[in-house]
Amino acid sequence: MIWAFLLAGIIFLAVTNLHIVPDREVWVMERLGKRRFASGGLDFQLPLGLEKKVCIIPVQPSLTNVFGQRINIPDGTIQEFYASIEYKVANSQRLYDCVRTNDQSQTLELGQYIQTWFLAAARDVLKRLPIESICENEEDGSLALELRLKIEADFEAKGLTLVGLEPIRVTSIVLDEVAENARRLRYVELKKVAAKSIYAKGESQAIRTLMVELDIPQMQAQRLYLQLQTLATLEGTDMSGVIISDMLSAKLLEIGKRS
Repeated sequence: MIWAFLLAGIIFLAVTNLHIVPDREVWVMERLGKRRFASGGLDFQLPLGLEKKVCIIPVQPSLTNVFGQRINIPDGTIQEFYASIEYKVANSQRLYDCVRTNDQSQTLELGQYIQTWFLAAARDVLKRLPIESICENEEDGSLALELRLKIEADFEAKGLTLVGLEPIRVTSIVLDEVAENARRLRYVELKKVAAKSIYAKGESQAIRTLMVELDIPQMQAQRLYLQLQTLATLEGTDMSGVIISDMLSAKLLEIGKRS
């Protein structure tokens, strides 16, 4: 009879202290002064208050939008910075050690930490990049790539990993007046460098170069050569009164950035 009661008690404790941990979560458990991490599936917790759940860590892939203001760069200030990052938890214990919390059963809200960590990495990257790499991200993704290289290493140390084909996207950058002027001057310099390099080949070869680079017929290349000549012989960076087609301007900027 006693054995039956004992068996019933054991079964009762087992049933009442078995919990299902969702696949999308990791539970941080503390028992007898030690911590353990329970992942998806059945989990047995010690009864009688010997063990408690102190935190829930979501581990499914997540997308966080990031917004920063007044980020200093060598050429001025970025007034507003918008980006997004896609990530997931790869090492729950390492992450929890970075953001340890003692609030019982509190779900860890990672968004605030992601925002802080992302912007810290962004500030470090942005202060080292030339203005054209910052502003042309929409075209060539150079800034997103630089951020990814930096953030991947930082996040790995915190137990996180980036996911998706484009885990980091820079969606908008707003420059202050000083930085915007620096960007304009830098673009003029790059276009002039490209124009001079083509112009130095001589008229015939320069026209052929324009035909190849822009994939245009000879007659159109001859007209654009006159614009190229104006820019190549321009003194200073004052572009007022200088007419350059959008197609030629974009190609010269591209060539200038490659130089």
